[in-house]
Amino acid sequence: MGIINSMKLQEKAIKMAQHEIYNIRAGLPFSKSLAQYLLHITTDAPESLTRYRILLPTRRACRILRETFLSLNEGKPILLPQLSPLGDVDEDDLSLMMFGGRHGFLDIPEAIPPMKRQLLLAKLIRNVPDFVQGHDHALALSNALCRFIDQVVVEGLALSDLYKIVPDEFAAHWQITLDFLKIISEHWPTILAEHGQIDVAQRRNHLLHALADHWQESPPDYPVIAAGSTGSIPAAGRVLGVISKMPQGCVILPGL
Repeated sequence: MGIINSMKLQEKAIKMAQHEIYNIRAGLPFSKSLAQYLLHITTDAPESLTRYRILLPTRRACRILRETFLSLNEGKPILLPQLSPLGDVDEDDLSLMMFGGRHGFLDIPEAIPPMKRQLLLAKLIRNVPDFVQGHDHALALSNALCRFIDQVVVEGLALSDLYKIVPDEFAAHWQITLDFLKIISEHWPTILAEHGQIDVAQRRNHLLHALADHWQESPPDYPVIAAGSTGSIPAAGRVLGVISKMPQGCVILPGL
């Protein structure tokens, strides 16, 4: 149990304003350290591991932790905790985590399919006079716009504020770009509304905020650990903040 002792998970908790925050220091294998710790604290009752809800950054991180548990158990069957990706919210998992709560997600509009979004944006771009050179060029630009939209939405910013980010001395040059970006600041929200859909990143934000609201009002009666995420996405950061203050919740940061 050398890793357990060196990190104690690292059982030096950072207690700031009653937040329950731990870390696994840089240089230690994160998934292996986390799996060893969970196996260690459930040694006397292995079945209790199934009560734990572990939130990880991605689906890939969930798969790696699952494989790590099996590796530590030498491939033998093992009762695993519930693993959920925080960065790619699974609605089936979410419905279980929010069961009985009033902060539902059924009223959140569906996300627009990626291909449909790219084609609709490409159509808008082709309507800009003297700007594109063929359909392939429009598709390439629409793909770039998709990434830009996601970045803005993830950071919780407003497209209508784009004009504020450039100093006055660059305003004339920037105006050309702003005129092009009206595609997404003015026309895109209208198109989404007409289709009754929202961007994928926006839907994820809504789902994460709904989960944070639910757990803030009704903390779960089982252990919840958010591990490996740094809260770089504001909506995910809010979930981490709520978890860190729950009676049976904690956040484990990587490499702090």
